[in-house]
Amino acid sequence: ALRKESILSGIAVHGMMAYVPDSGSAALIVVDLKTGHSRRFLDQHPALAAHRPILTPKGSVRAANGHLLAIDASMIAVSPDGQWIYVQPPCGYLSRIGTSIFTDPSVTPAAMEESVSQWFKTPTLGGMTIAPDGTMYWSDVTTGSILSYSGGVIPVPHRLITDPRLQWPATPGLDKTGHLYVPAAQLNRTAAFTNGKPAIKWPVTVYKLTLPTSAPPAASGN
Repeated sequence: ALRKESILSGIAVHGMMAYVPDSGSAALIVVDLKTGHSRRFLDQHPALAAHRPILTPKGSVRAANGHLLAIDASMIAVSPDGQWIYVQPPCGYLSRIGTSIFTDPSVTPAAMEESVSQWFKTPTLGGMTIAPDGTMYWSDVTTGSILSYSGGVIPVPHRLITDPRLQWPATPGLDKTGHLYVPAAQLNRTAAFTNGKPAIKWPVTVYKLTLPTSAPPAASGN
């Protein structure tokens, strides 16, 4: 299921199935955890390939060679009922895929390609997760924010917090008592993004956010 350029940079698990995006060579790898069998799907599908550069509060991120940096799909989450996968490049459209298509032997290659629904244009994300009630949480790298979305056909995200300490907020984690844990990963300060001169401010910190009990204002400018 892997390619020479493969970089496995995310995972979503439901039941005995694991879904792993390949951010080095755009694709989605589906692993049967019971048998250990892996299959590669949607190889180089436009929804999984990077088309826009990563943006931070200081502008576009560039690689060591000076080129604008764009990464294939690495953001992934699975719905609580296991019926949907949400996946996207860090800076791209969020797409939704029905998981049943990965286990249906009658699905044609054309039907597989058409199974991906482009869902929402997000800001540059450092990670996303879905709560048991279906609420989706996004880490917005562009503004150092945490966004939430729940319900409705068209996503209208709510901004929970914007904080300058959230330098490249990564995938958030949830506990069972109404808290969100967000690592400030500072990837934009690592050598890969700073021409070999890392500028990480130690220690790297995980922040704890108490989730609101009522809906916050809708986010603007996304």
